[in-house]
Amino acid sequence: MKAQRIFTQGLVATSAAAALTVGATGIAQSAVITNAPEVISAVVLDPEGNTQVEPEALILTPADNNNAVNFITWLVWNDQIAVGTGVEQVNTCEPTCAEGVIVNKPVVIVLDGVEGVEDSDDQYFTEVRISGVDGERSLDLTTVTILPIPAAEEDEDGVVDDEANPVVDAPEEEEDAEELPEVDEDDADAVAEIAAALAKAVAETD
Repeated sequence: MKAQRIFTQGLVATSAAAALTVGATGIAQSAVITNAPEVISAVVLDPEGNTQVEPEALILTPADNNNAVNFITWLVWNDQIAVGTGVEQVNTCEPTCAEGVIVNKPVVIVLDGVEGVEDSDDQYFTEVRISGVDGERSLDLTTVTILPIPAAEEDEDGVVDDEANPVVDAPEEEEDAEELPEVDEDDADAVAEIAAALAKAVAETD
């Protein structure tokens, strides 16, 4: 219960801080408002320069794939902030990573730190904040892998340019969707409640 209280208090503080930030910067929500200027949602930018909106997963340790946030559901995605929930899956690596057990932890994800894309009207998120029962931490988005990897581009004749897309291979057959892993229900409820409150705070600042 102590961990649960600390978790909830920490996320409430995160929500309050985000709400203040949102209020100060005048974040526009995605709802369409008559005669309002079009709001262009921010994107996530990978090292190859590919842009994405609402990625399905974030691999936090690309070198070994032992820590990732999967099964992401985005509640808010606009030009200044994105809020979602997901399941952080961590390999305990005990006694070795090959023999480790995967631990599933529900988390709240916040993307912010918007900067402009060079020679473009686009804006991109630079920071990801992950909050859960183990506390909150921030990571530079350029240090994580964003999934799914964009499909290989084709030329006018429908031929894939291998030089432009050297690491992307089309799968031979479609894999079945993964089932959502079991997580602690109390933690999951706390995550869902705080994420919803944060999303509401963002929307109400419009």
